[in-house]
Amino acid sequence: PSLPPVTEPYKRLPQLTVNAGRSDLPLGMSFAFSGEHVSFRNPTLVQARRFTLYPQVSLPLQTEVFSLTPKLGLHSTRYNLDRQAAGTPEKLTRNVPIFSVDSSVTFERDLDWLGTKLTQTLEPRLFYLYVPVRDQSLIPVFDTGATGFDFAQIFAENRYGGGDRIGDANQATVMITSRLIDPLTGAESIRAAFGQRFYFSTQNVGLPGEVLRSDRQTDFLASLSGRILPKIYADIGAQYNPRLSRVERLNVGG
Repeated sequence: PSLPPVTEPYKRLPQLTVNAGRSDLPLGMSFAFSGEHVSFRNPTLVQARRFTLYPQVSLPLQTEVFSLTPKLGLHSTRYNLDRQAAGTPEKLTRNVPIFSVDSSVTFERDLDWLGTKLTQTLEPRLFYLYVPVRDQSLIPVFDTGATGFDFAQIFAENRYGGGDRIGDANQATVMITSRLIDPLTGAESIRAAFGQRFYFSTQNVGLPGEVLRSDRQTDFLASLSGRILPKIYADIGAQYNPRLSRVERLNVGG
């Protein structure tokens, strides 16, 4: 009770989202679209209506061994703001092109492991992302925060969750995955993965109070999962900091 009152969070009244896609365009191209219209309501803070359009065009090229998918999109956002401070614009527009190339190769070999016939795969993956710098310092933060660093986020186009910040990027992510598969059933017995992201530029876009990144590479991510008994699976994930020579995070589950 002695603590200061918590700021009332924003209400989304209303929020409308739309997603669409076509994968049968000429020349094998694919189209994807996501859009949103949301009104952020609060009794004391700045209010806004945010309108977002994000069309994307990609060209998936795939064989049995190799895949390459270049993609280009334009993330366009418009804000209509209320209760802005004097001298601050009430209408803001942000247009950010997003370009990426996702590629992977799959190698296979037969393996005899403890008398069991298995297929072992080696699957390198390389993901390049380029997002130019856009000044977003005048845009208030309504629903956006930095996401965690893990295998789910390492291939994401934006390091932020929410629509108020589109992070600048000139980076490449490398991951190697290896699996042991039963060739008769296709069941996966063991999966191991190892990955890291490399930056070719420093960070320019951030949230208020965020310390901007200056490092050119991230921590290492590693995971190992598999079946240890017929109906029991185990999963281990680790994040290792090579600069400090220590494990930052370790997760064990089953």
